Amino acid sequence: MALMAEAVYGACTPPGWTLEGAREMPHAQTAAVLPQSRINLLDDVMSHADWPLGDQAGRGTCNAFAVVAAEELYRMRQSKTQTMQLFSQEHFYSAIRQCTFEKIGMQVTDDVKRAQNTQGLTFLAQAKQALIEFGLCQDTLMPTFETDDPAFFMQEIPDAVAKDAASRRLDADALEHNIIDVRTGAAPPQNLTWVKALRSNIVTLFKDKLAHGIPVVASFAILDKGSWFSNTAEQWGKVRYCLKEDLQVSGRPDGQPDGHTVCIVGYEPPADGDTQSGGWFHFRNSHGDGFARYFDDNPFEPGALGKGYGYISAKDVNVYCWEYIFRK
Repeated sequence: MALMAEAVYGACTPPGWTLEGAREMPHAQTAAVLPQSRINLLDDVMSHADWPLGDQAGRGTCNAFAVVAAEELYRMRQSKTQTMQLFSQEHFYSAIRQCTFEKIGMQVTDDVKRAQNTQGLTFLAQAKQALIEFGLCQDTLMPTFETDDPAFFMQEIPDAVAKDAASRRLDADALEHNIIDVRTGAAPPQNLTWVKALRSNIVTLFKDKLAHGIPVVASFAILDKGSWFSNTAEQWGKVRYCLKEDLQVSGRPDGQPDGHTVCIVGYEPPADGDTQSGGWFHFRNSHGDGFARYFDDNPFEPGALGKGYGYISAKDVNVYCWEYIFRK
């Protein structure tokens, strides 16, 4: 069993995101009323398919791991087989990095550019473009590299790899992407909004996709190591945010937090008497089997699905998710 490396992120902060704004957004103030039904996209996977856990180690590659996991799971479920076709996170991360901010039309600060060049942070908007422009290649064609450089990527993709990946490119119409943005620059918190207006709230949208067998890739703010990198998270997989007013954000010198991206694979209704959580979303992480390593001795409900998996309350998803992508 591999223990987790030092806290590693990988998701860029959307332009204009603020903690105060996120907590004041209309959908964050609305409690989701979700059907009391359990959804687990892994029910037919964990006992049959060989699906090794990914580990981003000390690199900022969580977006690549989460999107690749979602595509692997989605394609297996669509094929109705018990065979999991594995794709290369290394190739896909390199493809993401080649989809530059300029290429996707996103204006970012020098601090964000510096974070990408030094830490490897990316947006799911770049991942969407990478799926469209580059596709996915078989994992055996470009295995994961061992490197101490958190921002390493292949600047030139071999022809054989590129050709294989091109056979799995997606049409833009096959993907739904959204990101929080303040397109008018600095703005009061109440002007913080999603680029594409939400019909209701995030958790209702996510649960609807899961109910149709579609995994969701979601990025979250990391406010401190007490959320995604606490002992509770590392040992049992439970991610929880604190509402203390003096909560300090982690991340870059400009005061903006970094983020982490995971693949959401299920939903658990709240237990009797639980009036706070709104239920729980199960996710597949990219920190190997060191994450939730004691899942089978969990003092919390509902518990993780296994090593490498975790869970986060619907209430927190509604507030702290700042970017997502999934199949339509």
